[in-house]
Amino acid sequence: MMEFRRVKLLVGAGLVFTCHTACSSTAPSCTDQFGRGNTGLYDLSISCSPSSSNLHCQALASSVGFYGCPSQQDVTASVNWTSGDPTIITSTGLGMFAAVGIGDTFVLATFAGQSRMRPVSVFPNMPPLPTYEISGSVFQAGSTSGSSPIDGAVIQILDGLVAGRMATSSQPPPPLPGYSGGAGGRGFYRLLGVPPGTYHLQVTKSGYVSQQGSVTVTAGSGSGPIMDFPLQPS
Repeated sequence: MMEFRRVKLLVGAGLVFTCHTACSSTAPSCTDQFGRGNTGLYDLSISCSPSSSNLHCQALASSVGFYGCPSQQDVTASVNWTSGDPTIITSTGLGMFAAVGIGDTFVLATFAGQSRMRPVSVFPNMPPLPTYEISGSVFQAGSTSGSSPIDGAVIQILDGLVAGRMATSSQPPPPLPGYSGGAGGRGFYRLLGVPPGTYHLQVTKSGYVSQQGSVTVTAGSGSGPIMDFPLQPS
């Protein structure tokens, strides 16, 4: 027998919302005291983390009322989970993936007509890892990224699993599965496919003093950190 729970939420403007949450795979709904704001699924988010030799992913469905009644439900067991490249990772259960090859790919989750991708990579002797991007701008010191961008600067990761990975300012990066977006304008760079960790970056450009800096990529932190480089002329 399906169990229902009714939870009242107090929100701004004196509105009271009642959330009707069923112990099922459907997204919860909310209405205020006037019966307004009945909702369905409006967003789907997924997060992944390594677990032993596997990658474990979780899916959350969010709904919101017309007047703002947030509600969230774990729908991991109801999502259709697939691998972007089954020669790199393969599904071993609901939200679980195992490595079968080396390379970059993504996890795809589909639920209630919505799909979300989570980029992942497999490195030698490692479980599948979620990956992020490091991005930012290179510009002349004493100015701003918008007024004095520097084209053609080479940004390189010096250590970690992706040591040697490079990007060039003002040039779109080589596409990787699961990522989207362009160069972002002059002076902008993107380093894709970077797993969580702390990395040292080096920026070089003829006519400018080379610069180094460190940046930390944190699991579950959205797309990834931003690091700008103001370069001094040599």
